[in-house]
Amino acid sequence: IADAPASMESGKLYQKYFAYKGFGYIFLAFIIAPTVELFLKVTAMPWDAHWLYVLIQQLRTWAIYMAIILRFTPLPHPQSLRVFELTQNVSNSDDDEDAQGDTDPLAE
Repeated sequence: IADAPASMESGKLYQKYFAYKGFGYIFLAFIIAPTVELFLKVTAMPWDAHWLYVLIQQLRTWAIYMAIILRFTPLPHPQSLRVFELTQNVSNSDDDEDAQGDTDPLAE
């Protein structure tokens, strides 16, 4: 990907890369969450607050599902990568400078 020219295909590859990178963090949270929940149950929650433990488990499950859905849902208009905006602006600004002449006050 790094050696590819700036094109729409490389933009799609970067979107996939960022999606799977985010999925790695979601998976890590999925693996670590039961340990954290058990630690909270043993140390911080009173013995009669089992409902709170179940609530935390359900919220964790909901949050993981929502994170996966939001990460992999195709957007109606995919956000463009900044590199594509920079290539368009650089070519336009070069044409503008050529038309206006050298306006740099430090260049003598």
